[in-house]
Amino acid sequence: MENKVLCKYKLALLKGNRKMLCDPVEENLLQQVLSSSVYLALKPSIEKYEQDSADVEREMAQIKGREKSIKAAFAYEIAQGRKRQEKNLLKA
Repeated sequence: MENKVLCKYKLALLKGNRKMLCDPVEENLLQQVLSSSVYLALKPSIEKYEQDSADVEREMAQIKGREKSIKAAFAYEIAQGRKRQEKNLLKA
């Protein structure tokens, strides 16, 4: 089975963003979908998806920061021939 990804445009449409429609005539159809019982049942899943995606984005940013620090420390060690002195910020 092919792995399907929900792009930001499809997500915006699912959230009711009318700017995502190609034809303004389709606004009535979108409104019908958004007011349907199927959509109302799906809405909590959409919100959970958004929250989970935001959590993953934050975690990825933290990992990228750690990666940058590791690379910088290694580059320093190669250039200076010694490890960088760690500053203890908690020490008064």
